[in-house]
Amino acid sequence: MATPPSTLITEEGKFQITLRDGTSFILTADRHVMYALAKQFERESSQPLWIRCYPQYRVQEQLLYFKALYFSKEKPEDEDVRPGIFILRGIWQFIPQNRRPVFTVYRNQLRYPDERVRNQHLPLIWQEERPFRFRKDSDARPQFYQIEARLISRRGCLGWVRTIAGATKPPKRMRTTVKTAVNDCKTTAQEVSKKEKDKGDES
Repeated sequence: MATPPSTLITEEGKFQITLRDGTSFILTADRHVMYALAKQFERESSQPLWIRCYPQYRVQEQLLYFKALYFSKEKPEDEDVRPGIFILRGIWQFIPQNRRPVFTVYRNQLRYPDERVRNQHLPLIWQEERPFRFRKDSDARPQFYQIEARLISRRGCLGWVRTIAGATKPPKRMRTTVKTAVNDCKTTAQEVSKKEKDKGDES
């Protein structure tokens, strides 16, 4: 996604991106990109930038932020680039750590054989599709979607725009990872249930 033209500021050693509507988000990047952004800010602190980035989310803090891939002063010539729009591929589901459903995006490719596939649980508003919820008495498995989503900056989340590819099984290279994630979800749900039961017994 490319953000709308924006202004970078620094606060307590951290970069933030401020959109034209006045909302601000934390911006992270790899070292070389962050260095280039710092230099650009030193040279032209008031210069709006186009930043191609992807969303990240800290579930416990309920914090949406972004990781920058690169930036430019001018709008990219790519016709598919639209401000505030993301193409997401993943699973629409409930997770024990969050009361609201999330869109879980898995890394598309491993960098080395033993690497564990990481995922991002992104806050999404999608009323048109029922999210997957793990149930002990059900054999249902999560489905894989490809969707277009937009940034809802004032609410700190994403909103469904359209479905590019409907519900399918996760890609073969991801099925083991998704199966493991479902098992982890089951374990976490059991732990949460046990804690709630223990609290009830204590009271």
